[in-house]
Parts: sequence; structure tokens; C-alpha cells
Amino acid sequence: MTTSDPLVGATLDRRYFVESRIAGGGMATVYVAHDLRLDRRLALKVMHPSLAQDPAFVQRFINEAHSVAKLSHPNVVQVFDQGEDQGHVFLAMEYVPGLTLRDRLKSAGRMGTHEALHVMASVLAALGAAHQAGMIHRDVKPENVLITHDGMVKVADFGLARAVEQSNQGLTRTGTLMGTAAYLAPEQIEQGVADARTDVYAAGIMLYELLTGGQPHTGETPIAIAYQHVTEDVPRPSHYLPGLPPEVDDLVTKATERDPRYRPSNAGQYLARVLDVLQGLPEGAQDAQGPLAPVAPAGAATSAVTAPQLIAGGAGPGTGNATMVVDIGAVPLDDDRYDDYPDDADACGGDATSCWGSSARSWRSSCSAPAGGCSWDVRERAGRDGRERVRRP
Repeated sequence: MTTSDPLVGATLDRRYFVESRIAGGGMATVYVAHDLRLDRRLALKVMHPSLAQDPAFVQRFINEAHSVAKLSHPNVVQVFDQGEDQGHVFLAMEYVPGLTLRDRLKSAGRMGTHEALHVMASVLAALGAAHQAGMIHRDVKPENVLITHDGMVKVADFGLARAVEQSNQGLTRTGTLMGTAAYLAPEQIEQGVADARTDVYAAGIMLYELLTGGQPHTGETPIAIAYQHVTEDVPRPSHYLPGLPPEVDDLVTKATERDPRYRPSNAGQYLARVLDVLQGLPEGAQDAQGPLAPVAPAGAATSAVTAPQLIAGGAGPGTGNATMVVDIGAVPLDDDRYDDYPDDADACGGDATSCWGSSARSWRSSCSAPAGGCSWDVRERAGRDGRERVRRP
């Protein structure tokens, strides 16, 4: 990419020679650089000055970088170094030549079942390693998944969402959260909290998108999309793909349960189920060759972004899949929605671990109870305004 960027041709920290600019968003700009000390090519993610000038953010950024650097996994983009030079706060990371998963979807369309599950297995392996180390990604989406030229899948941007989110906690009375509207979990929107199940929810949304070519919740504004995550279930992919195995449907619907207690508790559990389903697909069934057209309706482009404030992943209005800081107070909340739910054990016939439980491999047999046990598709949910029967299409 040709650019007049003043950093191109400069050397940061007397070590990283910036060769070219390859990507830019609202939070950072990414460059290809040469490590003069170790004679290797890498990627530099340089934070925008608006963030670099905030001492609180810089400290949190450093802390998160230290944590991410300890995370070593073949499906995680490795962080080598962190530094600050003449006001430029940066990460030195593994350079992954290839394309993002978003690029892949745009160029070749939705994926067949086998390909989608293989990609998700790699993503969940990366997230599982992070969850095991006590880290949460907070912004799982196709833009943060990289695919190398030889097909290796790697997840990027661990820890950055947390650093930015915490530095913005003083913006409003109710606080803020960071994420991408299309992948935000209901508890992020309602309560401003995130744990491993939040990443699982976003991964379920991403699987839906890989299979159907569209996102389950769409709208004219990010707030409208976020509100749908709170009030509407994610439809089964088979609603648009008749003949899709019910086990694949279940991978989406269970990961995207609006109440986090009914999801797999971490990416490792979700991965185990994905691998079970992948192994159980009919032998010899191959994905269709060539581009596959989307089957789910396309979302409307975001015509304007005012609040929430864009801070990463997009350059401005019209960027429908950008990472944002969201003012939780702007979203209509139902603070009592979780309080009136039955206990986990009651929801699964007296045994909370039987729904996914400690091993994702056991859920099918454990959750085959008749009505009153694990009724996943039709379940009564207690809310502040009375009981609501929720059905998936």
C-alpha cells in the first residue's frame, strides 16, 4: 500500500525499521517492519495518538501486552515486544501474510459445512488456550482471524479490547464496553461484563455467518443491532439452509443462548463439541466447489455512526463491522432479566452439569430429557414482565 505516512522509513526504538503501511483502523495502524536486531520481518501495530496520550491506557496496554506475550499457541498471532518511542506506542507481532477471514468471505462467499467447522476448530483452539490462561478476547470476529497462504488460521488482537474498554470506564455513569455490535453478547450490553462465555457467544455468531453468509442481527445503527442481541434469539442456520444437519444447528444455537449459563462455559468445551460434530459428518460428503452465495439476508449498511464512538476496526461512517466503545446507558436494558431465571440445576432436570457439563461430549445423552428437563428449543424464560416463551425458527 502506497502512503505518505511519516512513520514509513522511520526506525522505532532503534530496532524496528518501518517498511510499509498495510492496514489502518480507528484504534491503530499496522505496518510491516524489519527487526534490525534479529533480522526478521514482523508486524508493528502502532496505537493512534488519541490513545497513546492517555497514561492510563498506555499502562493497561503494557500490562495486557505482557499477558498476551506469554500466550504461545500455533493459532494465536504471537506478540514479541511492546514499546514506546517519541509518543508512538506499539506492539511488535508475528507477521502473517495472507488475508483475514472477512476478506475470505467477501471474495469467495459463505463456507460449506466442513470448511466452516475446520476454521472454527482453529479459532476455538486459540480461544481455548487463552481461556485456560485466564484471558478473554472480547472482540471475536472475522476481521480478527487471519488465514495464511497455506491455510493456517490465526487469531489476533488478544487483550486490546480490555485495555481500551478499561481506559473508557469513566465516560458515563453506567460505564462503557468495547466490541463489535454484530458479535456482542447480551450480558456485555446489559451488564457490561465479559467472561469466556462471551467469546463463545461471538464464536457462535461467527459460525452462523460462515455457514449462511450473513449476520443474524442487522439494523441501521449499532445500537439497534446490539438491542437485538438482548431481545431476540439467533435463528437456526437451517432456516436458510434446509438439510443442514441438526447437530450443526445446535452448535450455533447453544453457543448463542442469550443467558450465558446455558452456553458452553469456555472455548475448550465448545471446541470438543465442534470436533465431535465434524467427525460425525457423513464420510465422503464434500463441500461444493467454487464461491457460495449468501443465503441469509444481508444487513443494511450503517449510514452514520455518532454514538457509540468508533475507535477501532473502521475508518468512519459506513463501516458496519467496526469495533466500538459503546455507552451502555444508550441501550434499553432489563436489569432483572437474569435475576428471575431458574437456577442452572432446575433448567437441566436437577443437574446443572448435564447441559454441556464438564465435557461437551456428554451433552446429547444428558440433555435428552422430556419436557421439564433440557428443552433447548422451547423454553420458558422468566422476566420482569412475566413469562416469555422463546422459540427458534
